[in-house]
Amino acid sequence: MKHVTSLILVLLLIVSGSLGYAYHQKSVESEKGKNGLISALTPTLHCLEEITLLKPMIEHNATRDPLQSQVLHEKVRRFNYCAWVLADIAGDLYQLTKDEKYWNLHSAASNLEVFLNHVNVHYPYAKDDLERNADLFEEIGESISEIYKSGRGNFTNAQTERLLSLTEGLSW
Repeated sequence: MKHVTSLILVLLLIVSGSLGYAYHQKSVESEKGKNGLISALTPTLHCLEEITLLKPMIEHNATRDPLQSQVLHEKVRRFNYCAWVLADIAGDLYQLTKDEKYWNLHSAASNLEVFLNHVNVHYPYAKDDLERNADLFEEIGESISEIYKSGRGNFTNAQTERLLSLTEGLSW
């Protein structure tokens, strides 16, 4: 009876140690995944902070001049892609961390991506939508710039809430 009890205790210790090690490995992998996603987040934010360039292009009649209109359309495509990537990365970070700031960033980037995709697909007929939102692009770019300058995921929930609020204001 003593040997059976000792054997059970030894087995429980082995199982407990194995589970503890597996948990530790999983948390290390999770942290590495988070760091990788944050590394990908940084250049995507940098790409999108340049969305402020749309306002001066629109104000200088880029929607009317054929050559400038092509450049404007290419910028819209680029920002559309960056917004899509940002939404994907922020969504993955939210799933990993359950931190609301990543959900807000995901939602804001999704709003921006849907709008820019609409403009991209319907260009040149959607030029009026660009003109209507010119001032908002500048504010969105400034908000993204604040988040970008916070560095490596150190931005706040308030910053992402502001960005989300701005992107909800995009009108078609």
